[in-house]
Amino acid sequence: MSCLQNDLLRLTSFLSDYHPVVDTCMVTFISEDLYRVLPDPIGAELLTLSDETLSVLPSLLFSDDLSPLDGAEFTRKLILHLKSLSIDSLLEKRNSQLGFMAASNKVEDTKADLQYFDKIMPPKKTHEVQLMSAVVRRLVANNNAQFLVDLGSGKAYLSQVMSFLHNIPVLAIDSQEINTRGADARQRNLQRKWASLESRAADRKEGKDLPTRKQRIKNKLEGKTFGDNGPAEKILKLSTQFVSDDTDLGGIVEQQFSNFSHRMGIIGLHTCGNLSPSSLKIFLASKSAKFICNVGCCYHALDEEFYTNPHLPVTTGNAGTEAIVPGFPLSSVLRGKRFWLGRNARMLASQPLGRLAENKNLPSSSLFWRAVLQVILVENIPNLAFNDHRVGRIAAKSQDFVDYVRRALKKIDIEISISDEKIQDYFDKYQEEYTQKLNCFYQLRSLFAPIIEGIILLDRLLFMEESGFSENSTVVRMFDSSVSPRCYAIIGSRS
Repeated sequence: MSCLQNDLLRLTSFLSDYHPVVDTCMVTFISEDLYRVLPDPIGAELLTLSDETLSVLPSLLFSDDLSPLDGAEFTRKLILHLKSLSIDSLLEKRNSQLGFMAASNKVEDTKADLQYFDKIMPPKKTHEVQLMSAVVRRLVANNNAQFLVDLGSGKAYLSQVMSFLHNIPVLAIDSQEINTRGADARQRNLQRKWASLESRAADRKEGKDLPTRKQRIKNKLEGKTFGDNGPAEKILKLSTQFVSDDTDLGGIVEQQFSNFSHRMGIIGLHTCGNLSPSSLKIFLASKSAKFICNVGCCYHALDEEFYTNPHLPVTTGNAGTEAIVPGFPLSSVLRGKRFWLGRNARMLASQPLGRLAENKNLPSSSLFWRAVLQVILVENIPNLAFNDHRVGRIAAKSQDFVDYVRRALKKIDIEISISDEKIQDYFDKYQEEYTQKLNCFYQLRSLFAPIIEGIILLDRLLFMEESGFSENSTVVRMFDSSVSPRCYAIIGSRS
């Protein structure tokens, strides 16, 4: 058994003991009395912790100081176990041996770095593209790739930097026409301004003073201004189409670029749901693809092979429609075990634990309001369909709990005979008993998000290993998780 197999099985074995905790929906916390699924020693300890300690609980996963848990030994032991199973810890040795991010691989670039440019994208995207574009450049050089394909390109932020700034031909593919139109409009805008943007960035990098608005006007009148000298549009092509596991990506690129050299890299910045595992399969099937660098997201949108959402109708498929190919699990190890996570667990893995740890806040009152509302719905409308329970984000618009319930009933378009006094009675009945329990459960449950994400990522990595890339693939932390919660990239190379 390989080290990677062993690590993945350690994660799944550990999670199995806590699966009843993570495969839950906070909406039903009161109606299903979820606090009872916690191990008794931990459940008892949590109720003794102050609100201050509970608020910092997620941050303890990233700290060596566990003194806030003095006297709560079962909870302390759990956090130590969780820390030992973090994907960073499990992959530290592998990544140091493979050296994917080694300094010797650094590509020297005489152009100005993206950090010196005027604001050309939102701060979060700037953070992501700045870091990922540097890694992709190294992979392009190391694998002698001459083209890039950006799968799930969205507004093509990464594609535009790779083509405009680094002069690499890119085919940006997205399944949504609205994204392609947005990317095209943005591309044309950058095309007009690029020469000026690049000049200003170069001046910043060299520490020069930038011209004032008055000087720019004067230069323009004197003809000393940059014209429409940005990169040719032919270096970045945009395409709207749906890609699947058997998509002939090389053929698509060849249709777009007549000089295609059959040496390309596949990239993806936050490819949603099944697109991330599909990208890996496309890479493996395409000999023209020399490397892949993929950051996935939206784990809740993954289709699982061995899990069926009990709240969705069972479909047998219609003639002329494509069957959904599950995106989890990929590895033969987990497929052999018929392993599943469940939608609630995948939803948890999609939550921004880094921000929760940084902000050190307890859940907002809206979560408790929603849990009490669920009791009202279950008791007064027992036959209400699951999809009709969704009320959206109405708490911020509500003056109090009674107003919240009234808005919710209006949202689901159902009238029930219940007075304001009765609604308030529901709130008063559960507030004392369940407020603290809900805070404890929510904070503890959040600690398992990295374990679930780790299982998804290691399953993908093991799939790469099983496909012959044991020495040429890994998972690396690409971004600051407090800025970009889905911060891990899977990298594979044929070199």
